[in-house]
Amino acid sequence: MKFSKRLVAAFFTSVAAAGIVLAGAPAASAAKPFCDVNLGSGAETCFATADGLRGYEAAAALAPVVTVFKSVSYLGDQGFFNYTNVYNRTTCTAADSPHEASDGDLRDAFYQNTGALMDRSISSIYIRPGSGCRVRVFDGIGFTGSSKLVTDNAVHGCDDIRYCFPEDWSNRIRSLWIS
Repeated sequence: MKFSKRLVAAFFTSVAAAGIVLAGAPAASAAKPFCDVNLGSGAETCFATADGLRGYEAAAALAPVVTVFKSVSYLGDQGFFNYTNVYNRTTCTAADSPHEASDGDLRDAFYQNTGALMDRSISSIYIRPGSGCRVRVFDGIGFTGSSKLVTDNAVHGCDDIRYCFPEDWSNRIRSLWIS
């Protein structure tokens, strides 16, 4: 008798738990932290894998001019964003301002929906050699607050944002522009 009561209780407990999981929990979405941001059209396309992104860019003949990573040393294990196709060119102009492309709010819905939260998460910035691009980073939304300029130096950008400037900029970047 005790065994059957335990069995019935276990059955109803598991049914109740399954009902809570099915009814109350939001559906898990697959993170897609490997993205292409087309600087000419503004189109943003993300993939669940780095290989998916590379295949898309190869098929569309898109060449990244700047890549921002969530990891140091240009590692893509935490996701990255390629900025490509600067107005149908693979180079930037020499001017720091006006900028050619920008993202004034790295916490916006696009980043939240892709699972690649970039606000205060950029750890390294790679600039393709010969692109002539530079990246100005800001610690405020909408290009406000302090800023620093990342250029195509010996390491082609900044391989660890903690050490590229006299003060630590890790967990600070909230907006950026590319010129």
